[in-house]
Amino acid sequence: LTPAEIARLLAAAEGPHRDGAGRLISSNYRLLIKVALWTGMRSGELLGLRWDDVDWHGKFVQVRRAWREGAFVAPKTATSARRIDLSAALVAELRAWRLASPTGTDDLIFPNLEGKPMSHSNLLQRGFYPALRRAGLRSIRFHDLRHTFASLLLANGEDVVRVSRLLGHASPKITLDVYSHALPTAHYGTAEKLERLLSGNILDTSAPIGIATSAEPLPKVERIERLRMVARGGIEPPTRGFSVRCSTN
Repeated sequence: LTPAEIARLLAAAEGPHRDGAGRLISSNYRLLIKVALWTGMRSGELLGLRWDDVDWHGKFVQVRRAWREGAFVAPKTATSARRIDLSAALVAELRAWRLASPTGTDDLIFPNLEGKPMSHSNLLQRGFYPALRRAGLRSIRFHDLRHTFASLLLANGEDVVRVSRLLGHASPKITLDVYSHALPTAHYGTAEKLERLLSGNILDTSAPIGIATSAEPLPKVERIERLRMVARGGIEPPTRGFSVRCSTN
């Protein structure tokens, strides 16, 4: 989904509703879909989330289990057990939902109306598919929200290793195999940046190494001293494009 389509989907998704007696009659599908898009979590991981998995002060959530085939199960792989940061706005929405959500023995963030685990079928048939239809969007899988999360991050320059960890992939190679289409393809200015780096024309040490900020070269002595400082400190230039596409990674 594009950012515009995401906005349409969330606008069309149902939030919690109560009847005249104050009883909850609809789950918070809007927030569930938003958390899926903002974290890249699998549907089973979302349905298995407990309130204790949220660190309110640190603003992150811990993925520790999943709800799959009628049971709570361990994460899919060792790397699937992971920490995912939350935005301040998303934390605020979760806090508000905690006060209104159904309570149950499992302390679930997204339970059914009785406080028990929500079935994957109900998530799709009552929440996700109706929201897609109301938004006028093409038919996609719930898992495509996870693909949207990863594709948008990679297309906007996030490091593939970081995205791989957020997704819980066993290896960045898996992430590259699935999401190589989302990686930026433009390399404009790369040769000039490397030339400035190797020639010592680093003009502003507060800027990323290899990016000059002025047309005026530094005095030779200062240029040499800065290069020595880089060498002594063992600083590796943050060449993100190289780390993503190098054949040796």
